[in-house]
Amino acid sequence: MHLARRIVVIWAIDALALWMLAPVVTGLELSSWVWAIWAIAVIGLLNALVRPFLLVVTLPFTVLTLGLFSLVLNAIIVLLADLVLPGLQVADLISAIWTVLGIALINTFVTGLLSINDDESFYRNVILSFARRTVPEERTDQPGLIIVEIDGLSERALNMALERGYMPTLASWLGSERFQMTPWECGLPSQTSSSQAGILYGRNENIPAFRWYEKKDQRWMISNRPWAAAEIHDRLSDGTGLLVNDGSSLTNLVSGDAPHSAMTMSSLLDQPGAMRQRSYGYYLLFLNPYSFSRTLVLMVWEAIREIGQCWRERLRRSPFPHTRGGIFPISRAVTNVFLRELNLYLLIEDMLSGTPIVYSTFLGYDVVAHHAGPLHTDSLRTLQHFDEGLAALERASRRAPRPYQFVLLSDHGQSSGATFSQRYGFNLETLVDRALDGQEQVVGPPAEDESWAHLNALLSQAIQVESVAGRTARRVFRRRTTEGYVEFGPPRTPVEHPTSEVVVCTSGNLGLVYFTDTPGRLSLEELTVRFPRLISTLVGHPGIGFVLVRSSLYGPVVIGRQGINYLQTSQVDGVDPLASFGEDAGDQLRRLDEFSNIGDLLINSTYFPQADEVAAFEDLVGSHGGLGGDQTSAFIIHPSHWSAPEKPIHNSAGIYHLIQGWLQHQKDEPTPPPAPIAGEESEASVPEPVHR
Repeated sequence: MHLARRIVVIWAIDALALWMLAPVVTGLELSSWVWAIWAIAVIGLLNALVRPFLLVVTLPFTVLTLGLFSLVLNAIIVLLADLVLPGLQVADLISAIWTVLGIALINTFVTGLLSINDDESFYRNVILSFARRTVPEERTDQPGLIIVEIDGLSERALNMALERGYMPTLASWLGSERFQMTPWECGLPSQTSSSQAGILYGRNENIPAFRWYEKKDQRWMISNRPWAAAEIHDRLSDGTGLLVNDGSSLTNLVSGDAPHSAMTMSSLLDQPGAMRQRSYGYYLLFLNPYSFSRTLVLMVWEAIREIGQCWRERLRRSPFPHTRGGIFPISRAVTNVFLRELNLYLLIEDMLSGTPIVYSTFLGYDVVAHHAGPLHTDSLRTLQHFDEGLAALERASRRAPRPYQFVLLSDHGQSSGATFSQRYGFNLETLVDRALDGQEQVVGPPAEDESWAHLNALLSQAIQVESVAGRTARRVFRRRTTEGYVEFGPPRTPVEHPTSEVVVCTSGNLGLVYFTDTPGRLSLEELTVRFPRLISTLVGHPGIGFVLVRSSLYGPVVIGRQGINYLQTSQVDGVDPLASFGEDAGDQLRRLDEFSNIGDLLINSTYFPQADEVAAFEDLVGSHGGLGGDQTSAFIIHPSHWSAPEKPIHNSAGIYHLIQGWLQHQKDEPTPPPAPIAGEESEASVPEPVHR
């Protein structure tokens, strides 16, 4: 009866919406309000009978157009209803599209006001039945593990979001004492490829930054390029990755040896059939006739919100200009709505299929925090939608063929502050050029926008489908495709060997300087002879906190404005340049100095403790990559009956060993039954994303 009442309510809302749209939408006519009721019934019937077959045939087009083709399918269904019902008149496809969007907008608004999720009945009857095709016939008592990463969220930012009430589901997890939170430090470099490699492989050496230069091969390495991520995987994988035992990797940079993946950079070009293998998950997102229409409405609203928030900050005349504007509203809408929903659907599919272990990254917070600041209200509020997703995942676990445990973690944090160029009027490349007295040509890394990377991964998998639609899509996107990888977003500089002698790579407030005319690493003594003013000019600038360079006499040395730290002996002359960067800074730099591909110079910006700010070398007011502030701060939330680490963790590889220990413990100890969800009815546990 509960289900029947819900269906009637949603039917009434959609019929009312159609009746309200008739005098507004050009080309839409209804003879009376009765025909609106019949029209919604017929449209629902046609969607159930016809739409699934159309989606199977056109799935690559649907994904490549970010669901816009699904909107066209919705409109075609409306036109088919026009052929059946004499009291409904729809003039053309454009009128049908406006009708579908109008119904979705009114449906979203009214169901939000009434706290109704109209997907519930749909999931119970259609998606769940469809997903059962991949569900094992028998349940297993062997528990599974869902690991969810929130990219770039520090422990402090998480606590602020909890205190402000943005994450009620997570607050209830922690408040019920079923889960506990443990802080940890990701170490250097404080960025995703290094941290995620440590978590998924148990090692992350020779990843000196998000972007670096390989002198041996004379090329840049940029972590979110599929060929670079694949090389990171090849260097680190020994076949014992965290996900090797039939695991699934979703929206990650590296796969952790998972045999199944989607939108994972390291396996993107090695698994051309991944789109077909994971087509159920993509299919689920578009199967509901109004699912994408609502998603599109929410994407538009997200972009409008970003534009409004950007202008609000400009009118407030914040202490430093935020790097918002341009095409960022579009990028934010895609990442915070479309990719979030898709990621959630794929996770639910894995759970309903009984996948034993899944690792998935959610990107929205990191994307907004880069441009608004990590503790800004606009950034923290993005966690509301993520929290709703946690509730959906917990509901999905109750319909899965095995019990699931959840682990929630971050890979690093972010530090805020006006950028280096905003403070001083020029960038790090210019400062290095001045320090060299113009003796060498200096070039920076290729320009790019990280927030488009995973969207490009989705599109790249879509064109790999071997079908008429896939082949047509490859022809359509051939000018945007390089070696099987589709690239949208701002134009990127080609990654090729630079003609200059000096390459500067920046990752947040960390900079690496390479002198490309020498095969090995130049020593402090050699640099001083060639460029007498280089080191003194760099460390004398107020925006530079310290420079790491290797001395042929003393080993690695850290030089600041008022002192030198000899890392090999821990001796300090003058004022320790690492004094404000934490007790672990020396150990982190000693480790980084051992990397074979570290720059001839490592430069870290100044950290301003009173303001708790850094000066990023990139054009991002929320940054990570180096030392200073919350960018090395991370957390892990796990079931409270699992033991916390015995010692503080200062490198993400420690998380790998921690989780492996939990997995072994989980084999030996039965999983306690999940606690009931507040407000959930016992007869229905519905795994739906929440669209409000």
